[in-house]
Amino acid sequence: MISDIENSLLVKYLKNELSEEESQKVIGWLEQNKENQEFLFGLKDLYMLGRWEELSRRADTAHGWEKLSGTIRKQHQSKNVFSSYLKYAAILIVFFSMGYGYKTYFHQPHQ
Repeated sequence: MISDIENSLLVKYLKNELSEEESQKVIGWLEQNKENQEFLFGLKDLYMLGRWEELSRRADTAHGWEKLSGTIRKQHQSKNVFSSYLKYAAILIVFFSMGYGYKTYFHQPHQ
């Protein structure tokens, strides 16, 4: 037969919120007999099954975050490529402008 223990202690155990003193009480209760161990570990299995949906949502959130950050990285990389093209285009415009200015200024017909 399962001996008495406060239900609140078992709930705290499942949530991993026991103080040192409460932890010692639960350990003592578990050592009293094998039925207590079977009861608590069965209760833990049920608790974890109940939390499965919450845990899977957290996992999906983590996956979603990774997907979002990957998309942001790709967009950032494409912006870097675009800015590189703009730099090269600006350099070409400067050189063509210099060439045109040189041609028009120095190669004017002499009157």
